[in-house]
Amino acid sequence: MTQPGEESDPTRHLLSRRRHERRPDGTDVSYPIPLAEGAELRRAVVENGRKTEARLEFPVGGTSTVAFSRGRATVAADLLEELALRLRPGFAVGPVTDGAALADLAEEIASYLHRRT
Repeated sequence: MTQPGEESDPTRHLLSRRRHERRPDGTDVSYPIPLAEGAELRRAVVENGRKTEARLEFPVGGTSTVAFSRGRATVAADLLEELALRLRPGFAVGPVTDGAALADLAEEIASYLHRRT
């Protein structure tokens, strides 16, 4: 369980996002988001976009353009942002725990895009 004000641990938490809340006394507090929870939230965004993708023609208009939902694009951008933070020169993460769901989601999005190109 994450605690208010807890520092992000890159072996267990997302680096690119934190959950922000306002307490009843008006103070702001932020919580690190566990990797598995981050994957679950992003997977829900991709799932919501499937309705849109079902209506899209692949490839678009006989061109080499591939269309996909805004949700899938947002999640792909989020995953790339997270990767960029983790690959900064000199940044050491150590063994990651609970990252399998996030890795699976990234692999699924990559596979989806490869199949349509």
